[in-house]
Amino acid sequence: MNYGIASTTDDQNKYINFVRCLASHKETANCTVGLDLNEILTFNFITSEESKTTAVFFRCYKRHANTILTCHVFNDQRGTILEPVPLFHVIDGHPMFDECVRPELIDKFPLMKNLDSSLS
Repeated sequence: MNYGIASTTDDQNKYINFVRCLASHKETANCTVGLDLNEILTFNFITSEESKTTAVFFRCYKRHANTILTCHVFNDQRGTILEPVPLFHVIDGHPMFDECVRPELIDKFPLMKNLDSSLS
C-alpha cells in the first residue's frame, strides 16, 4: 500500500495513532513501513489471512488516517521499500519517528481497566 503523507503536527499525531492501531492487532502487526523508490510512504503486510488483514487495515485507516493519507495502490507485490522498518519499532521509538512516544499501558490507568471487564 502506497501513501502520500502531510507533515503538520496534527497530521503526524494522526499518522502515529494509525501506526499504533495497526501494531495493536495481530493481523496487521507483522508489517514493515518505509519509503518506496518514489519516496512514497509504503506499508508491507506479511500475512496468510489477507481478508482479515485488509479488514483491520481499513478499520484503522478510516478511524485515524483517511484525512491525511491517500491509498494509491493496494496489494502491490512489486513495491519495494527502501530500508524497511518493522512496525513495532515505530512504537519502540525508532529514530525514523523521533517525536513518537510509546503508548502508556492500561495497567497505569486502573479506572479505565475497570470499564472493560475483559482487561481484568
